[in-house]
Amino acid sequence: MPASSTIGTNVYGLLNGIKVFLPILMNQAEGGSLLATSSAAGVHGTSYHTAEYAATKNAQLTIMECQYGQLRDAGSDIHVGMVLPPLVRTNLAGDDPSILAQVGPASIVEPAEFAEVVVEGLLDRSFWIETTEEQSHRLYGGRSADNVKRNAKRVQTKADAMINHEPPDQYLW
Repeated sequence: MPASSTIGTNVYGLLNGIKVFLPILMNQAEGGSLLATSSAAGVHGTSYHTAEYAATKNAQLTIMECQYGQLRDAGSDIHVGMVLPPLVRTNLAGDDPSILAQVGPASIVEPAEFAEVVVEGLLDRSFWIETTEEQSHRLYGGRSADNVKRNAKRVQTKADAMINHEPPDQYLW
């Protein structure tokens, strides 16, 4: 059975990219960074209305966590990170009127603003490259602070549900 375009792009695209670029990173003197861009839809709780998309984004996280562990165990200096952008003004979703109606246009982040978060994550060699509450205030004037808090609450709620063997109601969105 052929993979859907979502699975093909988000899972096999990432695996193929790693297959091509990781050897290049490993063979250069300076190492480098191996990054994947994912989504809160599969990382911060589960967007159950878009199951295939959420599943592939969660798969990306698992793949990158495995890469992190494998490279760490091999003593590699290659930095592995997950880029988790907020709602950024792009042709993908940032201009979609239905999304703007849900979150309000003020919470949209410009690409150049989020690029600062990525640069800081690269410099800090962070695994989780996503906007913190402090960065939201410093770089975006606080526009995404509520989203940062909402994502942190979903992550904590999911962890609590798993530990307490509770159903996923509280972190589905």
